[in-house]
Order: sequence, then structure tokens, then C-alpha cells
Amino acid sequence: MIQQVKIFEEFAFGARENVNGKTVAGNPAAVCMIDEFPDTKIMSAFAESLKFPMTAFLERFGKEDEYGIRYFSADGSAFTLCGHATAAAAKVVARLTGRSSLRFHLDSEFNGISSIQVYSVSDDVKISLPAMKLIAIDHNDLVNEVVSLSNVKPGNILASSKSAILDLIIELDSAHLLRNLELNLQRLSELAHGNKWPHRGMIFTAKSDIQGFDFQSRAFFPGWGINEDVYCGTANLGVVPFWYAKNLGGAGNVRFNMFYAYKGNEIGGVSPIYYDVPAETIEFSSFVRSGRTLTRTMSSF
Repeated sequence: MIQQVKIFEEFAFGARENVNGKTVAGNPAAVCMIDEFPDTKIMSAFAESLKFPMTAFLERFGKEDEYGIRYFSADGSAFTLCGHATAAAAKVVARLTGRSSLRFHLDSEFNGISSIQVYSVSDDVKISLPAMKLIAIDHNDLVNEVVSLSNVKPGNILASSKSAILDLIIELDSAHLLRNLELNLQRLSELAHGNKWPHRGMIFTAKSDIQGFDFQSRAFFPGWGINEDVYCGTANLGVVPFWYAKNLGGAGNVRFNMFYAYKGNEIGGVSPIYYDVPAETIEFSSFVRSGRTLTRTMSSF
């Protein structure tokens, strides 16, 4: 089977205005509109050839406002769900069809759900997903692990946890250290690919030192071909409950403003986040900027 695939370049979780004098680039994703899903190996190889941090494939799913969606990282690894690629896909479909309410059906269940309802108005996309349960971990073991792989000292780690999708959440004592964090990414990749690193990723976070933002984060997924993610929506499903448990947002339903401090002083992505505590859901709002449109051939050989 040979398909001519239209590929849309989108940048999710960006911002219309600068933050603290810096441009917010947003997280790039490729959105591929296809007639029908081919074999997983074909989509994997195609995504790897595109070299985007994440590629989303969309296939019409019965009704006009419903689509099947599949995600693949830059090294061809299949993901169950990617937040920024979902926002990018919603922006593309809304632009092509004029529909503001869409439902994406996943290949397999993610944190108890099999489909996602998204809303797109102008260049903004809203996605609501279930919050993650937090798992207690041995803090001392985590400290030793992080210290051996980074420029972080034991006293710099204030708290730690793990989310239900096995993201380590590590609170640092300052946003300055967070921005200047250095990791041995080669060693992390070796551990991950040698099945000696039983985590999905490492999410470092700290209280923000910039007015108007509650916390900052950086996310690393070396086992999935993503050394550092510009902005990771699914990681925040654990990070937001983590900060809520520390009373950063106070009692009741809370709204956070956060951003990803990417590669030092650069800003990768920003988002207002609403945490509906009784419903255990987290809503992200994403500004999505469109880039190039490409056409390539995807074949079965």
C-alpha cells in the first residue's frame, strides 16, 4: 500500500507574547492525515524519517468529528498518548474542517481512558485528562540516583515521587538550579535501553521565580529517543497533583500557570492548567502555532 501523506508542522504550548522577555517556541509535532492506519512498523519508520519529537497519525473514525490517533517519537517508539501532539492534531483538524469539538480514539487505554475530547477555538486548544495517582518511592535511593547522573547535590532535592505512568518527579530547591540542570544523557540512554532504568522519564520541577507563574519544570525521556522534551503534557498529569499535595495552589479546585525552562534560559512551552480536584481531571490550554505543510510518500516496503 502506498499513500501520499500530507504532513502539518505545528508548535503546541507556545505563547502569543514573550515571557520574561523571552520567546516561547512551543513543542513541535508532525500531524499526518492518512486514509487508513498501515502496519505499526510502517508508521514507526515514517515518524523516524520525519525526525520530529513526536508524530501523530490521524485516520477518520466513523463520524466527521471523530478520529483514530497514533503517536510515535523521533526514534520510532510508539506512545499511547502525547499531550502536545494531541493539541497539534486538534488544531489541524479544526482548521481543515471548521469543527471546534473533536474526539480522538487511542490505540490502547491510557490512565483509564480510551478516547480524548478536545476543543479548538481559533489557535487555542483545550484538553482534559485524568490526573495521575502518585506512588511513594524511596527518597534516599532517588537522591543517590539523581546525584550520580547530574550536577545536583543531595541537599538540592526537596521532595520526590513517581506518577502512575512511572515518571519520576523531583523537586529542586531553586528555579535557577532547574534552568542550569545538567544530566548525563548518554548514561541515562544506556541505562534505559539496557532495561536497567525502570522509569518512563525524569521530571525536574521547582517553584517559579518569575511573577505570574507557579512552577517550572524540565522533562527528560532518554529511553524514548527524547533527551529533553520542550513541554510534556502527560508529565503534568502527575506534576500538578504533586504540587497540589504540597499546598502550592491552596484548597479546592485550583488554576496553575507554569512553563518549561528548556535548555537553560530558553522557554519551551507555557500553559494555564485547571485542576478539578473532586473530578480528578486536569485541563490544559495550549496555543498552537502552525508551520510548514509537506507531502511525502509512505509505502509498505
